[in-house]
Amino acid sequence: MNHLYHRLFWMMILLITAVPTAAAADWGVIMKSGRFVSYTPRNFSVVNGQPRQASPADISEDLKLLRKDFDCLITYSCANGLDYIPESAAKLNYMALIIGIWDPTSDIEMQRAVHLAIKYSRLIDGIYLTLKTIL
Repeated sequence: MNHLYHRLFWMMILLITAVPTAAAADWGVIMKSGRFVSYTPRNFSVVNGQPRQASPADISEDLKLLRKDFDCLITYSCANGLDYIPESAAKLNYMALIIGIWDPTSDIEMQRAVHLAIKYSRLIDGIYLTLKTIL
């Protein structure tokens, strides 16, 4: 477990130094006025440990439906096709996105989270570890 904490520490240092802080300046406004919803695409599922990815079209359709009532999203993962969520959310002018890392032992998911946070730095305000981490 110490190895995991070490990896997370260095990932956070990377994010703090690499990601512009424009979004952080608006965090108080977002927390006061943002309407958050946790989101997993309707067509995404995991059966017998195998993910069934949602398509970018499915994600876009979902986010269009949610946009009229919500302007901030929280996801559970950024793997298995869920890495399209930031692109779609940016196109629909969502205010903020907090992305989850489902499996912090996955180098691919950790790298993807960092990449997305840098690429969508004006949208992604945080990365967190989901419940799998403590299970």
